[in-house]
Amino acid sequence: MMVNGRTWPYLNVEQKQYRLRFLNGDNSRFLILQMDNGMNFTQIGAEGGFLASPAMLNRLLLGGAERADVIVNFTNIPVGTNITLQNVGPDEPFGGGVPCPIGQDPITNPGCGDFAPANPATTGRVMQFRVVAATTPDTSTPADQITLPPIVPLGAENKVRNLSLNEECSNSSLTGFQCPKAALLGTVMFNATTGAPMGMPMMWGDAVTENVTLGDTEIWDIYDFTVDAHPIHLHQVMFQVVNREVFDPAFGVVGTITLPEPGETGWKDTVIAYPGQITRIKARWDIAGLYVWHCHILEHEENEMMRPYTVSAPPVVPKLNITATPTTVTVGVPTNVNFTVTDGVTPVSNAAVTLSGNATGTGTTNVNGNVVISVNATAQGTITSTATSTGYTDGTTTLSAIAPPVTIQNLIKNPGFESGKTPWLFYTNGVGTFNVWPPAYAGNNSARLAFSTAGTNMQLYQQGVALEPNTRYQLSFAAYSNTGHDIRVRLLKQVTPYTPYGLDYTANLGTSWAVFTTQFTTSGFASNVTDGRLQFWLVPFAKAGDTYYIDNVRLEKVSTTPVLPGIVTHPAGQTVVTGQTATFSVVATGTSLSYQWQKNGTDIAGATGASYTTPPATLADNGSVFRVNVTNSVGSIISNGAVLTVLPVTP
Repeated sequence: MMVNGRTWPYLNVEQKQYRLRFLNGDNSRFLILQMDNGMNFTQIGAEGGFLASPAMLNRLLLGGAERADVIVNFTNIPVGTNITLQNVGPDEPFGGGVPCPIGQDPITNPGCGDFAPANPATTGRVMQFRVVAATTPDTSTPADQITLPPIVPLGAENKVRNLSLNEECSNSSLTGFQCPKAALLGTVMFNATTGAPMGMPMMWGDAVTENVTLGDTEIWDIYDFTVDAHPIHLHQVMFQVVNREVFDPAFGVVGTITLPEPGETGWKDTVIAYPGQITRIKARWDIAGLYVWHCHILEHEENEMMRPYTVSAPPVVPKLNITATPTTVTVGVPTNVNFTVTDGVTPVSNAAVTLSGNATGTGTTNVNGNVVISVNATAQGTITSTATSTGYTDGTTTLSAIAPPVTIQNLIKNPGFESGKTPWLFYTNGVGTFNVWPPAYAGNNSARLAFSTAGTNMQLYQQGVALEPNTRYQLSFAAYSNTGHDIRVRLLKQVTPYTPYGLDYTANLGTSWAVFTTQFTTSGFASNVTDGRLQFWLVPFAKAGDTYYIDNVRLEKVSTTPVLPGIVTHPAGQTVVTGQTATFSVVATGTSLSYQWQKNGTDIAGATGASYTTPPATLADNGSVFRVNVTNSVGSIISNGAVLTVLPVTP
C-alpha cells in the first residue's frame, strides 16, 4: 500500500490532535480504514467541505476518489506507542457489508462477517503513527467540542432522473459466457404491468440523455443492477446524499429507506452505490457546459461505465407584444378595438386575445397579427388584454374604461353674453344702462349694468325658461359690483300674477369676481311650463353710481340618476421644504361623490375632501405617494399617484 508516494510509511506524531485528509487513490479498491488499537477518530469533512456535524468513527469507508477530513487525537497515547493504520476492506470487488476479523473469512468462519479483510502484511497495512512527546502545548479545539457551520438543504427539485448501473455478460462460447464483460451506465424503464425497474445500458457514444437545465435542482435515483458497489462521481457539481432504498428488479421497490451515513452529511462529488439499492443524490447545477458522470473504478470507467451529460441554459421563449388602438373606451359604449400581436418584430397569426377585468371578449389574430374585438366596458377601471400562442410567453396590455360624459342642459340661453344682449332684457324706472363688454369671468364678455339714478324697479331678466314641476334645479353665476352691493335672483311666472316658481336667492357680492351656487325645488305650477322668468332684481341694493357685472349664468336640472365617478384632473406632484405643507387636489365628475385620500396605499384618517393638505413635511415623507379613491353608489375610481418631494431647508 502506497501513501503519498511511499510504501508503508510512518509518521512521528506528538501527543496532540492531528488533522488528516484522506483520499482513496486506488484504481479499484475500496478502503476500510481503522487503527490497530481500536481508537476512535472524528470525521469533520468530505469532498465538498465540512459535514453537518462531527462524526465519531472507528472505521472509515472510502470508495475510489472519496475524500475524508479526519481529526485523530494522540494526546493520551503513551510515548513510544506505534499505531498501525489498517485497511480491512476486501482484496476483491466490494459489494457492501462488514469485514470478518483479521485472519478469518466467511467460508471457514461462517457468520464472522461478509468478507475476508485484506492481507494485513500487504494490502491491509497502510502506514504507521509513532507517538513522541509534545514539544509545545496543543491549542487546537477538542474534536468533541467543534461546532461546524450548518449545511443549507437544497430547495425543491425540478426533476427526478432514474439512472442505472449495469453489467453485460459475454455472449461468446469461446469465453465461456463470462460475466461481466463490461460495466455500463444507462437509464431505467419500468414494467407497465408490475412497475418493476429495468436497467437500460447505454454506450459512451449513444445520444446524451441527461440534459440538465442551468439553475435547476435535480434528484438522481441511481439503480445498481450489478453485484458490486460502485463509487459514482459527477463532474462539475457538488451534491447532497438524500437516502438509499433497497429494490428488487423483479418486483420493484420493496426495501426500507436508510439515511446517509454520518460521513455523507456534507457536500460530496462521489458516492458509493450499493448493489440492489437505489442511491439518491440531489444537486443544483450553476455552470453550463458538457460534463461526464462515471464509476471511479478505473477498469470500469475505461470500459464504457462513463456517460456525458449537459448543462444548458433554458431555451429563450419569445414573448408576445400586444398593442391596442384605441386604449380608452367609455363605459356602456361598445367600441371596436384593434389589437396587434407581434413577437417584437413579426406579426403573429392565430394568437388568442382574451379580455378580462371590466370587460370580456375573445378573438384570434389574422395573418397580419390583427384582430378587432368589440369592447363593452361594464365599469370604470382597467381592462386587461392577454395574447397567448403556442411557443410564446403571454403578452398583456391594458385599456382604460372611463365614465360616459355627463350631459347637463343649461336652460339659460347666451349664458356668458358672448352673443350680445339677446335674449336678455333690462328694465329700470330709474336711470341705467345694460351693455355687454369686458371684463368677463369666462370668455370675453359679461353683462354690465350701470346706474346713475336708482329706481324702484331695476332688473335684468330672461323669459321663456322651460321648467318641470317639483323638480330640483341648480343655479350658478359669477358676479360682482363696484361697491360690493348685493343682488337678488328670483324665478317666477313671466306674466301677471308673477307667481313665484321656487327660487328666491340673495347673493352677497364682493368687489371682485365670485361664483354663487344655490339649489331649489320648483313650485307654483303642476305641469311643465315654458313661461319662467329668471330675474336679477337689484332693488333695494343698487344705488346711484353702482355698476354690476354678471357672467356665466347656468340653470341646470339636478340629476337624480347616480353617475359613475370619473377623474378630470389627477393630483399633481408637489415639492416643499421641511416644515412646509403640501396640498393635493382632484377634479372629479359624477353624483354624490365621496373622497378618501391615501398615503403610500394607506387611508389617511379624516382626509375625505376633494383636496388634502399634509401636516408639515419631514425628510421621512420624501418620495411618499398620495392618491385619492373617489366613490359613490355606482362605483369608484382611484386617481394617479402624486409624489411628494421634500427638500431640506437651505441655510
